[in-house]
Amino acid sequence: MTIHISAQEPRLDAYYREYVNLVAQRRKVMQHPTTWWLRNWFLNEWIFCVIAVFWLAIAGWILFTELTFVPAIVLACFSAVLLLISAARLIRMYRMCSLLKRNRKSLDLTLDADGVEVRDESGQTIRIKWEGIAFFRVFKESACFFPYEMTGALIAVSPNHVPEILQYLRENKPDVRIIGA
Repeated sequence: MTIHISAQEPRLDAYYREYVNLVAQRRKVMQHPTTWWLRNWFLNEWIFCVIAVFWLAIAGWILFTELTFVPAIVLACFSAVLLLISAARLIRMYRMCSLLKRNRKSLDLTLDADGVEVRDESGQTIRIKWEGIAFFRVFKESACFFPYEMTGALIAVSPNHVPEILQYLRENKPDVRIIGA
C-alpha cells in the first residue's frame, strides 16, 4: 500500500511547530508514550526570555541605585545567560520551522509487509522495519512513527492520512502499538 503525500497539501505553521516539539521532546514521548502530552516549547522559551528581561531590569535598577551590590551583579549575570540561552533556542526552533516550510517536498509513504518507507522527490529514503517501530501515535497536527532507536528518524505525516494508515495497520496487524487514534 502506498500513500502519496503531495507538496501542494496545505500544511500550517502548527504542523511544523508540532514536529519541532516532537523532535525536542522525543525522549519523554518514548518513555511515556500514552500519557505524555506535548508541551509547547515555543511558549516556554518566550516565557524564559520575558522572565530574564524582567530580572535583568530589576538587577539594572538595583545596580543603578547601589553601584556595588553583589547579589544584583550575580542576578544580572544569571539573567543575561538565561536570556542568551533562551533566545538562541527560540531562534533555532523558528529557524527549523522556516527551513521545513521552505524545503517542503512531496513524499511517498509506503507501508508493506517489511515496514515503513518514506521517499522524497530527491530520492532520499528512510526505511524502518516493523520490529524497529515502538509505536504509531496520532497528535493534534501530525501523526508519527516512533522507532526504538533514538538515533533513527521520526516519520511524521499529516493527520489527513491517518485513516488510511490506521486501516492498513488494523488489516495487516504488524506488531505496532497504535496510540491516540
